[in-house]
Amino acid sequence: MTYFTLKNQIISKLKEYPETRDNDNALIAHILMDMEFLKLKKLSAEQFLVNLMEGEYGSIESITRCRRALQEKNEDLRGELWKERHGYQETVKSQLKFEF
Repeated sequence: MTYFTLKNQIISKLKEYPETRDNDNALIAHILMDMEFLKLKKLSAEQFLVNLMEGEYGSIESITRCRRALQEKNEDLRGELWKERHGYQETVKSQLKFEF
């Protein structure tokens, strides 16, 4: 079995499943579904959520943080929403300027 870092797993999912580029919930689900220890256990939804709450699967936020960093540097990993959001960047910057 090949060892993948979280970063490599996220890159793989963003390439394999383009919908994950704009949908953090889909990305998180794909990452969690690939965890070997989850495949081996037959968990109830309730037990899965208890484990998630207790941090057994690591920080879910780290998945989204890593995705944002990867998309910032790699155009080919960006989704349509990324382009749309960053298209408004100059408008938002000008709206945030305070006049004294």
